[in-house]
Amino acid sequence: MIKEIRYKNFKALRDATLPLGRFTLIVGANGTGKTTALKALDLAKEPKKNVWKDVVSISELRNENTEVSLEFVTTFGTKTIYWHLGNEKHFDKDPKRKITLDDGESERKEKEQNYLRQQLLENFKMFSFDADKIAEPVLVQPNIELEENGRGLVGVLDQLRDSDDKKFEELNCELQKWFYEFERILFETPKDGVKSLLLRTTIGKHKIK
Repeated sequence: MIKEIRYKNFKALRDATLPLGRFTLIVGANGTGKTTALKALDLAKEPKKNVWKDVVSISELRNENTEVSLEFVTTFGTKTIYWHLGNEKHFDKDPKRKITLDDGESERKEKEQNYLRQQLLENFKMFSFDADKIAEPVLVQPNIELEENGRGLVGVLDQLRDSDDKKFEELNCELQKWFYEFERILFETPKDGVKSLLLRTTIGKHKIK
């Protein structure tokens, strides 16, 4: 699991740190770097698909010696996995771009680097939720997956409740931290074979669709 990401000269994130937990909610005004923070994970997954000018902070675009870096603190013991993305002249070939660990070894072989990247990021996905799609009722079916726009969330949460009630309760606890006006995720069956989502308010215990 990735515990923390540190950004240096990465788009809007000149010098920033993003702590991550089992559930992490990122909120903020437009243009504050929410999408950028997640794009870093996408970039780390396939770094060769990006070029320096597309990821460097705008204020540094004319300084070709500016280096862009991402640092991932993981649960692989106390090790830090570090991606050095390099500057404009050496972005594609800079040997420092390879993953390094703080365990005394300066660099790992490419095969091992790819394995570490795969372990961390192979199941990583980005979502951009649409409020209407999140609330959309779904047909009850096994192994339903969450779509990029949030459609299917009802089914995924319903499956989580049935398969791992402990994690579902943890999610409800996090919900109260994110949105203090709500205390619990509920479900209803508006018609046969269909589930929809409700939220129960903290005050008054009202059910909100």
